[in-house]
Amino acid sequence: MATEAYYMWERDVPNLKNPEAASLLIPNANGAYCSGGAEGPLTCTAPEYGIVNYLNYQFRPNAMLSIRSEFYDDFKGQRFGFPTDYSENTIGITWFVGSVIEIRPEARFDYSYEVPAFDGGRKWGQFTFDTDAIFFY
Repeated sequence: MATEAYYMWERDVPNLKNPEAASLLIPNANGAYCSGGAEGPLTCTAPEYGIVNYLNYQFRPNAMLSIRSEFYDDFKGQRFGFPTDYSENTIGITWFVGSVIEIRPEARFDYSYEVPAFDGGRKWGQFTFDTDAIFFY
C-alpha cells in the first residue's frame, strides 16, 4: 500500500470573472475563478492539492488486483474548469502475459462534490471502463 499527497499552484492565471483578462488566456489553457468578481484582479494564484492511495494485491504470479482512491481539490477551477472537490475510485487487474505484454482492465468512478463538473457541467459523477496493453521491448 502506498499513499501520496501533493500541493501545487500556478501564478498569474487569468481571472475568468474579469472580462479584461480574456486577452491573457493562452490557447488550450484554463483560466481560474478568482475572488473579486468582474472588478477583481486580472490574474491570481490557482492552488490545488490532492491525496492518493494505492493498494496492490498479487493473487497469482502473473496477476495483481489494484485499488486506487484519490481526493483532489481544484480550489479555483484552473485544472478542470470547475472550482470543486473531486474524488476518484478505481479497481483494476494487471495481467502479465509472459514477459512482453501487460494488460490492465479497470473500472473507475469520479465524483464532484460542490458543483456538477462532468458532461459539460450537467452531471455530478461519471463511470469509466477501459483497458490498456503495454508491450515491453
